[in-house]
Amino acid sequence: MIVALGGVIAFFADRLGRVLGKKRLTLFGMRPRYTATLITIVSGILIPVVTVAIVMAVSSDVRQWLQEGQNAIREAETKRSEVRALTFERDRRIQENEALDRQNRALSEQLRATRGQLEELKKRAAGFEKQAAEAQRRMASLNRQVAQLIVKVGATENDLRERTAELKETERKKEETQRSYDQLNQEIKDSYEENIRLQRDNERLLGDATRLQRSVEGLEREKTSREAEVAAMTEKSEKLAGELSQAQGSLDRTLQDLRKMEQELLDLIPISTSSRLHPLMYGRGDEVARLAVPAELTAQQARMELSRLLRAARIEAEKRGAKGTRNIPSAGLMTRIVEGESLSTEEQERRLVERLGGLGEPLVLVATATVNTFEGEPVALDVKWFRNPQVFRQGELVAETRVDGTAPFSAILSQFTAFLHDKVRERARQVGMVPLQGRDESFGTVTNDEILEVVRQVREEGRLARLQAFAEVDTRAGDTLHLVFRVR
Repeated sequence: MIVALGGVIAFFADRLGRVLGKKRLTLFGMRPRYTATLITIVSGILIPVVTVAIVMAVSSDVRQWLQEGQNAIREAETKRSEVRALTFERDRRIQENEALDRQNRALSEQLRATRGQLEELKKRAAGFEKQAAEAQRRMASLNRQVAQLIVKVGATENDLRERTAELKETERKKEETQRSYDQLNQEIKDSYEENIRLQRDNERLLGDATRLQRSVEGLEREKTSREAEVAAMTEKSEKLAGELSQAQGSLDRTLQDLRKMEQELLDLIPISTSSRLHPLMYGRGDEVARLAVPAELTAQQARMELSRLLRAARIEAEKRGAKGTRNIPSAGLMTRIVEGESLSTEEQERRLVERLGGLGEPLVLVATATVNTFEGEPVALDVKWFRNPQVFRQGELVAETRVDGTAPFSAILSQFTAFLHDKVRERARQVGMVPLQGRDESFGTVTNDEILEVVRQVREEGRLARLQAFAEVDTRAGDTLHLVFRVR
């Protein structure tokens, strides 16, 4: 901006100088040439003044720089000093941390040494315990000696009293018995000294007895603690006994299930041997029967619906050639292993009833074969359930396509088959219909008469016709899809 304004002002100053030079004006009596020079110099002085004034008027940053430039420089110097101080403080902290690390390593060495000393002290404590036991044995011996000394003191006191009596009786014979008296006096002195020594020993033994009493009290407290531990271990033992009883009950139930499975296996062996000569009746996962059930079933209602499904599965399986035995039905839930757990028939029924009870939406129950089953064998079933909302209303369009009516019969038939297989089936999947379980998943069937009628109508049109499929009735997800076809 300064450069641009300087150029503009210089241009106008040059023009002004030329104009003044041509008019030959004079100021203060100077010649015109010097007058033009003076005016040009004044214009050059005004260029930076006007430029700075304009820049200050336009830019607040320039005004701030002109007004606070020196303060900013001083603040920068202050900040640099603070940075240097902080850098010095950081270096000092680093040195202190290194010193602390060295102290920590030294303390770790001291800790290892202290642990070694602690192990040595533990060994010495064990030796002191042995010495304490020896001291207790010596204390018992000293107690026995104290009892003996007490008896001796009593005897000495009796002897002293007897001697004193004899002294009184023999005072009159002092001169004659002086020698005996001196001897008796010496004996009394010796007995007195012995009595003092015995009193000191007695006081020492009493102190030892006090310390022994304290040790006994500590042993009593330790005994109480040990009794509490024994009570806790007794309670834990009783708890373990209860858990063992529960485990034994679970083992008994498992053994019962195992015996039942063995019996079922024995019943299945003759059937399995003979059935290998018959054709396959159901593949693993093939659907045997299905049943729609309402929402909000009670436990009793869920059990009844499950029984209806199993009964329908038995009827359908027997139609295909399934046979049961005395202990095994022709089709039903059978004991099996799921994730390492043996599930009896009753347990499977109980779990199914619990899951079905109280569900807030209608369902469709589907019974499928758990293994490949041949004619003459019973069918082991598994029960699955799916949501069963209404997916089509009567007369609702399901799918449509274009069919060339001028094509040959086989081509029209192929187009119609592709329409059913692709568009109708895809539409059924999109709305959530439950297909027939097994290898050939389908949502419904179309009779040969219906196929021939549709092909005939398309050929009668003789042009590119629109083929539409409508739901014949209200249809839920678990129902069979019945269609009505229209050619337009």
